Amino acid sequence: MPELPEVETIRRDIEPHTVGRTIRSLRVTERRMVRRSPSPASVETAATGQRIVALDRRGKFLLFRLAEPNGTTLALHFGMSGAAIYCPDLNMAAEHGENRHVHVRMELDNDTALLVRDPRMFGEIFISEDIESTLNLGPEPLSKEFSPELLKQKMQSRASVKGALLDQRRIAGLGNIYVDESLFIAGLHPLRKADSLTGDDLKRLHAAIVGVLSQAIENRGSTIGTYMDAYGEKGSMQDSHQIYGHEGKCGRCGDEIKRIKVAGRSSFYCAGCQK
Repeated sequence: MPELPEVETIRRDIEPHTVGRTIRSLRVTERRMVRRSPSPASVETAATGQRIVALDRRGKFLLFRLAEPNGTTLALHFGMSGAAIYCPDLNMAAEHGENRHVHVRMELDNDTALLVRDPRMFGEIFISEDIESTLNLGPEPLSKEFSPELLKQKMQSRASVKGALLDQRRIAGLGNIYVDESLFIAGLHPLRKADSLTGDDLKRLHAAIVGVLSQAIENRGSTIGTYMDAYGEKGSMQDSHQIYGHEGKCGRCGDEIKRIKVAGRSSFYCAGCQK
């Protein structure tokens, strides 16, 4: 699933090409992509003719802020396998549009287009007039407000620390990859109870989360499976993963890297570094 760094990479890629432009047309060809709405037509009608005044990200959601009425947002989530494709001309859009996995086509008033490809169709697109209430997400981990003290508040749970970090209502944007990486760097076992973390644990975890996410954005995300940026290029963060997807011996201590299920997800940890 595209996590915070991947969605932020796409946002930065397409922001210069979309903000200030008017949505000439929006077409959604897969009903499952609009499960919060009555029909694809309802989303298409609400977005068509709207001017995009800003492009934001909230957690793993890409947010097109629309001009009217004030506060209206077209929200896009990429699900497990989605990606956005920026097309600088309509010929390119027509060529990519022949792909059977392209389910959303947004055409802008300067003859450019944005396509959304989603092979597994777990993504979604919808309109909201109060996006914060609709999404109900926790704080952004790269925001100024995110601190070890705020992290402590969000970790007041008897759930595992990994399960708590994956809960988007506690912290927005973290997913399986970057939680595993952060816990390894912080030296914390994924099954440790979230509310058992000490002050030092929380400081290490906070620093690890911020550091890993910042590095991943710099490296334009992790290409594992289908993820590509808006120009169809792979990210490179996967080359810097220290624990996620690794098997065998730990590169840090030489102990065994283990794979277990935590909160329904495959989780990697080092038996020596994360006791």
